[in-house]
Amino acid sequence: MNTQQSVAEALKACLGSKEQYPLILSDCDDCNGNGLLYEQARKVFNRKFQFRPSAIVFVENSSQVSDIVQFANQHKINIRVRSGGHDHEGECSATDVILIDFSKMNRITPTTAPKGCDETADYVTIQPGARFAHVKAELDQLGLGIPHGTCQTVGIAGYTMGGGWGPWTRKYGMGCEYLVAATIVLGNGKILQVDATSRESRLLWALRGGGGFSYGIVTELVFKAFKLPLVAFDFHLPVHQYFPDLTAVEILAAWEKLIAPGENPNLIGTNLKISTRALAEGETPDPDAKLDCVMNGYVAAEWGDLMKLIIIILNHFDPKGAKSRKQADIEKNIHKKGLKIFAYHADKTQKRHKLTHASDWSFASWDRHQGSTKNPQLHLDGDCPAPHKITSRLVDACGWDDESRKALICSLQSPLLPRYDGPEKNCEDTFRIHTYITLGAISGEYYSHHIQNDELGCAFPYNDRPFTIQYQAWWDQPERNETTGKCESGCSAEHQVIQNRFHSNRAEDWIATCRNYPIPHTSGAFISFKDASIPTASYFGNNYQDLIQAKLDYSRDKNCLFRSRKTIL
Repeated sequence: MNTQQSVAEALKACLGSKEQYPLILSDCDDCNGNGLLYEQARKVFNRKFQFRPSAIVFVENSSQVSDIVQFANQHKINIRVRSGGHDHEGECSATDVILIDFSKMNRITPTTAPKGCDETADYVTIQPGARFAHVKAELDQLGLGIPHGTCQTVGIAGYTMGGGWGPWTRKYGMGCEYLVAATIVLGNGKILQVDATSRESRLLWALRGGGGFSYGIVTELVFKAFKLPLVAFDFHLPVHQYFPDLTAVEILAAWEKLIAPGENPNLIGTNLKISTRALAEGETPDPDAKLDCVMNGYVAAEWGDLMKLIIIILNHFDPKGAKSRKQADIEKNIHKKGLKIFAYHADKTQKRHKLTHASDWSFASWDRHQGSTKNPQLHLDGDCPAPHKITSRLVDACGWDDESRKALICSLQSPLLPRYDGPEKNCEDTFRIHTYITLGAISGEYYSHHIQNDELGCAFPYNDRPFTIQYQAWWDQPERNETTGKCESGCSAEHQVIQNRFHSNRAEDWIATCRNYPIPHTSGAFISFKDASIPTASYFGNNYQDLIQAKLDYSRDKNCLFRSRKTIL
């Protein structure tokens, strides 16, 4: 089978005799009218990558996945697996492979406690193709939550196996901490259920933050859930607009105090976004530069407590003005200087707080949110597919200081960054390359008091770190139409590509310099912010060798089908 058509036809013959016949697309489907379907289905979130799988199979159950694995073993064909398609290095797909697509397996159902789990707690079973927009909507109806992510279209499987940072992390920890059981297809096609009491419980440990696709193909995940708060808020605070005299280092230091262990438990999750600055050739980075800084956060509290927390936050950034800040002034000036607050009530019958602009809890995409002048009352989700490059590291558990902060700020200033001098036109402004970092808080109430209550543990190695550092460069970025839900560009596709082609290589060069930029007291990397140039061991720290052994002991993958550039082997 040397052609895409023969692979697809052989798969159809293999699976066609089964009771349920999945949709299979190939590059040869132009002849039967499915060519456009294939062209759309082959795309991944990072549009830098344009892969052409030999066949894309939209599976509907574990048995079909098992059949495909056995077929791939027989014919020595590589496999890739896609739940949400957000892998930043595109490793959820490839050319000349069988791509297993889980988009049809997206059910979310309450379930009973797996063996060895607290029978008084709530549990939900989630299939791997469920994306967070769907996950959150379904769980909201149940009054339950899990530590989910921030982007609507991210799939639950890759997120969980990568660790699972998000807006609940300070209060409830990483998403992988709540995975209590799973169904997985091994390398020989065997379908296995694992929980903490299983003989293969070490396999479940590996799935809890040890990276995706290394150990098998997960077809079902069971999570312990928590009760949602009755009232919660989401806020967006452009700190540099409130306090234009503060340096980026001063803002960063104040944010760190806000997220310190034991501080501000109502702040259940937060990140700090810091923009870059383009330098002229030969210009030296300024460690005391004033850069655009935006704090995003989620708060579980009543309105009065939210206002108290906002005042605490403002006082941290500017202690000198603490005495003059009052709740009435904050309420009066919501949305002035860019402060946005969004309300959420679990009980839809309750009257919402009277805000200048209120909406349901927005589920915003923190890292790429650019704001909107058309709909300022909506905290828009900006996770439209686009070419991009990302790299990451984490702050060490101890030792971070002002020298480290200044080095971080200097790394954000470079002559490699594109300059946009002169009058800005709408089209050029829309499709400029956006470069910045996001710092995601890990430290908080959960890890301050977290006591490992079972022997299984968690494979994610960095839950003792204060926060993550994620360098990002995005280009050709469209905007999401809130009416249609589609991603649209304001200029022609041709202009969009040409406009950014002049800057994309240098933006990637900037990411490359940041990868190894000398910032004291930082180390490791976060697999969810994947960068193929980082050694695999950096993602898994002290758990690396144990994860390799788990792969060898349990995956039954004699032909190493479960392999991409950043799998464990």
